[in-house]
Amino acid sequence: MHEISRSTARPTEVEVSQLPEVAELATALTTMFNALEISQQRYAARTLMDKSTVSRYLNGRRVATQDFIDRMLAEIERYRGTPVTTETKMRLRGLRLAALKVSDPQTFELENLRNQVDRSHREIRNLSRQQEALELLLDQREAAADEANRQLEELRSDWVADRLESECSLELLSGKYRRLEADQEELRDEISRLRRQLDEVNRLKEETEGKCELLEQKLMEAEVALAERLRESAERSFTLSLEEAKEEIGRAYENQLFHEAARLLSLSAAHFPEADTTELTVWLLTEKRDLDAFRLLDDAIRFNSIEFTDNLVRNFIEQSLVASEQAQHLWTNRIASRIATSKSRVELQDLYDRWHRGPRMYKPLGIIRKALVEWASRASDNDSVAMLETLRKHGDTVIAVRMLHQLGSGSSRSVTRLIDRCRQRGMDWEADTMSFRHKMHSRDHAR
Repeated sequence: MHEISRSTARPTEVEVSQLPEVAELATALTTMFNALEISQQRYAARTLMDKSTVSRYLNGRRVATQDFIDRMLAEIERYRGTPVTTETKMRLRGLRLAALKVSDPQTFELENLRNQVDRSHREIRNLSRQQEALELLLDQREAAADEANRQLEELRSDWVADRLESECSLELLSGKYRRLEADQEELRDEISRLRRQLDEVNRLKEETEGKCELLEQKLMEAEVALAERLRESAERSFTLSLEEAKEEIGRAYENQLFHEAARLLSLSAAHFPEADTTELTVWLLTEKRDLDAFRLLDDAIRFNSIEFTDNLVRNFIEQSLVASEQAQHLWTNRIASRIATSKSRVELQDLYDRWHRGPRMYKPLGIIRKALVEWASRASDNDSVAMLETLRKHGDTVIAVRMLHQLGSGSSRSVTRLIDRCRQRGMDWEADTMSFRHKMHSRDHAR
């Protein structure tokens, strides 16, 4: 039975439960769950979960989600009044990944890549903080070195002026001069050391950003592959029509089974075509379920291809789903934010190529503009310059200026690197605009 799990066929719940790794996770979870001293039914009611889902996680017929484990640990901590140890949390996380690896390798790969991407982003943030701290310290030490040099020059002038005066005055100046020289030498040594440290941090950051780009590309490919698998699975398991989905979701709302409504909406986002997704969004809005409508579009954009996203946004705009200008602004920002955080540079360029051909006030173009500005705040140097080259090719100074203003608000070293890369590619206007923005930002920050 163990060999079945490693074949290309997806194992059944019975086969999953017989895998040693899954059984070990189920045993550990059951042991932890028993500490709550309540029935599975009561726990399901408390956490708004389906009892059968809780049962499947605890008996190993399904591999528990990380959300389920985190929620259970939080309930245990609240019941005991003491925190669960980090070792226990890490052990459960490791057991879950091991179980996922043998029962669903594709999902395991996806989660593993997500964890690696998260670690890379944390490392980049830590390196950025180190970079900023070193830059600040280096600026302070360079300013101190300049001040020490100024004092030495003044002291040399005093030395010449006082040379013919008393020996006592000369001896005092000589001692002060030697101290200043020693201080200046110490500052020079520290500045050299700080510059070496900063160079090393910059190197590590660029290396990590490069690795992160590769991981994000792999993650995108894994998500596409998983979405395709879900789509194929939907033909067998998710057979609800749009009207049937509305009925099921409406029933879940009536019975306050909000987790079930969320599950159905997530499946709908993954499996319905663009037109059905738009119509379901309209229905949610009429039911005063604006937040769920937001989440439906979020998931639909995140789960599906650029072609799907393109058609979905066009449908949404053409049907004018929200009437007020304030609501339109809110929805536009939400869609732009989801596109910015879930699509790669290549996908963003694809969307831009699709939408920039429209009229000047074409609404999807406004969405991609907002998305690119938000995306620029976390993009790597290479991706930022590549996108600016695309905008330059199309003569789109409107988006370019907004992106450059975003990029120009970074740290001095990061902005300098971007400016240098732009100049190396003959993008002097972009470099000048970013430099001007950075000067204005630094001046405003100093105030």
